[in-house]
Amino acid sequence: MWAKLHGCYDRIAGGLEYETIRDLSGAPGYFFHEINETTFEEILEYDKLGYMMGCSVGNEYTPEEAEKDGIVMGHAYTLLSATVIEDENGTEHKLVKLRNPWGSGEW
Repeated sequence: MWAKLHGCYDRIAGGLEYETIRDLSGAPGYFFHEINETTFEEILEYDKLGYMMGCSVGNEYTPEEAEKDGIVMGHAYTLLSATVIEDENGTEHKLVKLRNPWGSGEW
């Protein structure tokens, strides 16, 4: 139905995740234009509130870094959850749980 609204499947390939979430759900969308020290805390808050979230690989990554981390450049992911854990040395690690809509190459 959504592809028909846009004319064909080719026209819905790509784009911004928040626009798709908005179009499909009617919920307002937000796009982080700049990633800064408060971005992760905002993502944690949105996760607690049960917001639908998506993300993609930005220009901060090189193709080599993305491949090493098991993610695909220019590809959208569903951001399922976010958390902070502490390792045995007391170091905090910020983690996000992503889902690849392709169903493979999970990170």
